[in-house]
Amino acid sequence: MGIRFTDDELLFFKRNGFVIKRNVLKPELIAKAQEVFWAEAPSQLVKDDPSTWVGPFREEFEITVEDRAPGTDQRKGYRWNLRHIGEDDWMMDMIPRNPDLIGMAEQLLGAGNLVPPMRTRGIYTTLPRNDGAELDDHLHVDQHVFHLGIVAYLGKVVPGGGGFRVWPTSHRWFYNTFASQYKGTQFNEDQATTNRYLETKEFFETQPSVECTGNTGDVVFWHHRLAHMAGHNTSDNLRQAILYDFKKVDFDYTQELPPQPNMWVDWPGLDRLD
Repeated sequence: MGIRFTDDELLFFKRNGFVIKRNVLKPELIAKAQEVFWAEAPSQLVKDDPSTWVGPFREEFEITVEDRAPGTDQRKGYRWNLRHIGEDDWMMDMIPRNPDLIGMAEQLLGAGNLVPPMRTRGIYTTLPRNDGAELDDHLHVDQHVFHLGIVAYLGKVVPGGGGFRVWPTSHRWFYNTFASQYKGTQFNEDQATTNRYLETKEFFETQPSVECTGNTGDVVFWHHRLAHMAGHNTSDNLRQAILYDFKKVDFDYTQELPPQPNMWVDWPGLDRLD
C-alpha cells in the first residue's frame, strides 16, 4: 500500500491546515534533483564551499522578469525559483507521479479525483543570511486555484533554516474571506469581503506561527487557504524544496461557487472526521 496518512494525521490536517509526512521521497530522485540543481547554479554558489552559499545573489547573477508564468525562473536577493525544470520526467516521477504522494492526496480529496499532472513549480531555494538584520514575518494566502499544496524538502531544514512557516487553523478563518471557494481576492465583488480578508490577515499576523522543520525527503501537505510564508534562513544550509499543487477534476465548476457551509464538502477523506 505504501506510505499513507493515519486517521490522527488526517484529523491534524483538518484542524490545523497542514501535516508533515516523513521520509517520503526516493533517495535516487533526490540525488538527481541535487545534480540538476548544481548544474544550473550560478558560479557564485560552489557546491563544496558552504561559505559561498550565503546571500544575497550578486547583481550579475540575478534573473528578474515580470512574467511569472510556469517555467519562468526568478533569482534575486535570497531567493532562487528554478522553475524551467518543473516538467522534466525525473521531476514528475519524484513528485506528482509518486504513488505515495498520489495516495495521500487521494486520502484527502478522493480516489480518481485528481487533475493529471502537467508540471511542478520547480525547486525553490532560500540562501542563508548572516547580516544580522531584524526579520519580520509577513504571511499571505495563495491566490491561484488549487486544493492541496505540498512542499518537499531536498535537504535537512533545521530551526531557523528557511522552513515553510504556517499559521495553524488559519485556513478555517480565511476560507470565508473570499467570494469564491478557490479563486483569489481579485474576484471579490464587494469591498466588505476583501476587508474581511485584510482584517483576518492583520489578526493572524499577531498570532504564533509554526516553522516546518524536517529532513531530506520530508513533505509538508497544506490546505490552499492556509496562511504561510517562506521562512527566513539564518542557518548554514541552503533551503531547497520542490513545490506542487494538487487540484480536483471538478475545479472549473467548484471555483465558481461561494464558500460552502461545510468547507470540507470537496474533501471526502476529511468530511467524515470530527
